[in-house]
Amino acid sequence: MSRRTPRFIAIEGLDGSGKSTLAQHLAESVGALLLQTPDGALREARVQVEATFGAGSQALTLFYAAAVLAASERARRVLQEGRAVVVDRYWSSTLAYAVAAGREVDLAGIEPLLLPADLTVFLHVDRQVRAARLRARGPLSEHDLMSLDPYREASLLAAYRAMSQHRVVGHHLWLDATGSRTDQVATAVRQGVRP
Repeated sequence: MSRRTPRFIAIEGLDGSGKSTLAQHLAESVGALLLQTPDGALREARVQVEATFGAGSQALTLFYAAAVLAASERARRVLQEGRAVVVDRYWSSTLAYAVAAGREVDLAGIEPLLLPADLTVFLHVDRQVRAARLRARGPLSEHDLMSLDPYREASLLAAYRAMSQHRVVGHHLWLDATGSRTDQVATAVRQGVRP
């Protein structure tokens, strides 16, 4: 892939790594549309899906896959209009968390339908920093607890690394953001993708 300036950037990382903050900062700084998976309209549905089916359910993986597919379709339309897109979580998170939770669902038929990102940024932050951030937010979710468990954290990181070779990821940039300010990380992203 050429090292051109990306128009579709996916921000990935474990819970508490600063994905949402970076995604918002990047979107604002370049005038891009910010998408989230799942988007705001589906957040309440996510709670209901998790409560109804449980964290280990294949239905939960399908829910996240559907949210990513919807974001992909919206990103495609926005890009055709000439505007850049930044998405907070994309396909890598869907697969990595499914693997770490032991949810085995064959999603190979969905991946070819997804718009490949020009750039996928993975933010890595030390577990202790992530834990402090997550506790400051309030009660820990099941996803939070999964990403803070050393065994599952290792599984998640391995799954994210394996995803870096997938077509839908595009150019892959792994950044250690421990101790870095959002503007410093955003600068590193921009420097990492210059032509």
